Amino acid sequence: MPRVVRCMFLAGIALTAAVCPTAGQVAPSASPDNPIPEALAPFEHLIGAWKGQGIPTANKLRGWPERHLWAWAFADGQPVALTIEFEGSKLLKQARLSYQDNAYRLEGLDAQGQPVAFSGSLDSQRQNLTLERDAPHPDGTIARLILRLNSNQIRYVLWDERRPKGAVRFARATEILMGKEGESFAAGSAAANLPKCIITGGAATLSVSHQGRSYPVCCTGCRDEFLADPERWLKKLADRNAAARRPPADDPPPNPQPPPSQPCGETPAPDSRTSCALDSSHRADQRPHRGFNSEFASEPPASITRNPIVFLDETITPSTPRAAARFEAFSGNR
Repeated sequence: MPRVVRCMFLAGIALTAAVCPTAGQVAPSASPDNPIPEALAPFEHLIGAWKGQGIPTANKLRGWPERHLWAWAFADGQPVALTIEFEGSKLLKQARLSYQDNAYRLEGLDAQGQPVAFSGSLDSQRQNLTLERDAPHPDGTIARLILRLNSNQIRYVLWDERRPKGAVRFARATEILMGKEGESFAAGSAAANLPKCIITGGAATLSVSHQGRSYPVCCTGCRDEFLADPERWLKKLADRNAAARRPPADDPPPNPQPPPSQPCGETPAPDSRTSCALDSSHRADQRPHRGFNSEFASEPPASITRNPIVFLDETITPSTPRAAARFEAFSGNR
């Protein structure tokens, strides 16, 4: 293998090892201040209650109502997965969505209470999560689920697709349309106006009480985590509030005072920072600028007295016809 190609290959391996999470571990958080694992961040807005309808492709008039409850699952005080409770579903009864071994995993029970597991990936647009069932059905049919997120964060679609044994393509069997409870499609998401969860910082729709005070939480998982150790989360809340009130170290001091001024030409005191203030003794006729015509310094015409002009360029002086015409125009003689 040529040396250049080998170096590029080894660099690609090193970059992949640095970017991809270690096998068997959850992807790291997006930032130290955000406890949500980066791989699960696209699904954070799903936390809460959703209601909708399942529609079979074979007969779209024979639909059924469904309700989905999303919540965080914790381990050692950190959210590591999402749990879903399905009410009225003909596909699943409960499930847990996590990110392990560089893949998304959905594990739970089907509508009949039998264990079921799916694995897959999220597309580059972070909009479609495609999960294929690990084991085919007894008749050889392969099933997959596609969770399509809506950009307005108050709608999502869950598709159940099947590929019979020997077939090449998947066919859609069921479409489940869900909307977030308490949200209006016309008004858009109101999550920005909701209080923030004391655990994850997400939009809170529930509250938990401790020692006579109520604290907002986003789901039952966060509620249970808070009740397990309230003092721990209250201390974290106090630390966050203190950090938010502390100004950054590199901010300039408020209302900076200008340095003291002194007349031009004086020598400043050692280690002093002063500005030069132009007084009446330092006029332009005493300290002519470069290119100033000295014939006007002693006895300036009346036109200059009314409209003083300092010429900074030797090529533009009253001695030239063009400058003389401009001079008269400024002085008001024309």
